[in-house]
Amino acid sequence: MTTPCCTLLLLDFGGARFALAIGTAAGRTNAQFAAGTFYGTRGVLDGILLNDTPIEFEGRDQTLGAPITDWEAQMRTLPHVTGPHRDIVESHVFEDVMQMVRWVREGIPSLATAEHARHVIEIIEAGYAAAHGGRAVDLRTTFDLPD
Repeated sequence: MTTPCCTLLLLDFGGARFALAIGTAAGRTNAQFAAGTFYGTRGVLDGILLNDTPIEFEGRDQTLGAPITDWEAQMRTLPHVTGPHRDIVESHVFEDVMQMVRWVREGIPSLATAEHARHVIEIIEAGYAAAHGGRAVDLRTTFDLPD
């Protein structure tokens, strides 16, 4: 089986709460390419924009002057991406590695856990199973957000 270049999943959270997840390997779903877009009853979160206004966050001054679509510039604000590491292509990968190092050295877990990853993989697999079977698929896994 080949992987489609565009996938849409309708997620039902119960209580009349739904989400549409779109993944595409070709093209983009918003102006910021890799950033997520979330639509709610009080507005739109589009990457680092909330209702078309840039979100204030620590390190934002390091991104000023770069277009919002410059994902590499936005990654310069990650906690471990400092000094020469700001010039690394896809510096978010360096951040991921450093979070793992911090977990091993200091016992401070990453926000992304193995249980979270397992749940995301189950969502993706359930989406394809639902599409092929023509029916909704209930999930079996869960995960807890760290404190």
